[in-house]
Amino acid sequence: MTDVMITDQMISDAKVWYEKLSTRPVTEDKRAAFRLWFEQNPAHQQAYAHVFMCGDENISIPSLPEVVLLDAVKPANDGSMGPKAMAQNANIRHNSFALKWGAVAAALFVAILGLNIYFAAPETQEYSTQIAEVRNILLEDGTHVTLGPSSQILVAKFTGDERRVFLEKGEAFFDVAHNPDKPFTVESGRTEIQVLGTKFNMNRTIDYLAVSLLEGKIEIQQERDGGLLPFFNEEETITLLPAQMVTVKKGILSPPEGRKIKQMANWVEGKLNYINIPLRVVIADANRYSRFPLRIEDKSLESLPVTAVFGTDQIDIMIRGLSQILPITVTRGADGSYIIKSKRTITGI
Repeated sequence: MTDVMITDQMISDAKVWYEKLSTRPVTEDKRAAFRLWFEQNPAHQQAYAHVFMCGDENISIPSLPEVVLLDAVKPANDGSMGPKAMAQNANIRHNSFALKWGAVAAALFVAILGLNIYFAAPETQEYSTQIAEVRNILLEDGTHVTLGPSSQILVAKFTGDERRVFLEKGEAFFDVAHNPDKPFTVESGRTEIQVLGTKFNMNRTIDYLAVSLLEGKIEIQQERDGGLLPFFNEEETITLLPAQMVTVKKGILSPPEGRKIKQMANWVEGKLNYINIPLRVVIADANRYSRFPLRIEDKSLESLPVTAVFGTDQIDIMIRGLSQILPITVTRGADGSYIIKSKRTITGI
């Protein structure tokens, strides 16, 4: 391994990053900032490996000279143990740490060699829609995508041995052309769905993703925070069967739930169907169809469960109906927007 010079400042910076990455949630901005610092200098990589291994071993971080010279400690000229040798003898675990740290640092360099390939952004074509607009898209492989209002997908060139699409926001229904030699993958945030040929729906808001399967079989992989490198995370994988749906809420993948297929992807036919779905998700969906924005002013209302069915052209009727079944009140702003508040706030109860 090439020798690198690790400074006290690098160790200090690595400590800060270790603390930041140990605090959940690890946001995409935080992840990107760490990666930038991590790639700036091979010494940053070794410094972080050093700090990480100390945390993993639950031992205090040795001073920098002790780490660098740990393997070179020798007895004093008079045969007695020098201060560094005494420190080494007093804490055998640091020997184990040094070996592990060296291995981890070496592994980091191997990982870094592939980062540019791993993170290389593929060439993509963007498809998007406006409020209340639904768009039908035929991909080059024969896959049909129905893109919901206020939604966006990026389609990578179907080269090599895969087909890859990115759902950036909103809702999309996929009728995937079967091709066992070239699996079809949809990424949305840190969730990845792999299929050969099937029909499924994806609905993405800021902190919520719902995946419903109508036909075929899909594998869903959800990244979980943890590990030495926050951009190489562990994955949770489940297989979804027809008439099942899963949700990802704040990065947590739910167990599959049964649903009636005829109630899935009803938005394609102009209906929005909900069974115990958080109010914030319902409002996010409604905002894709409404010319006047809807806003939940009282954050405590966001998780209220909603079970309802209404037309995509009936947003005004929907919002009035919700005020009848939920402890909310709806007023109109000067700009025509819908403002949702708690009835308790209005009545003073």
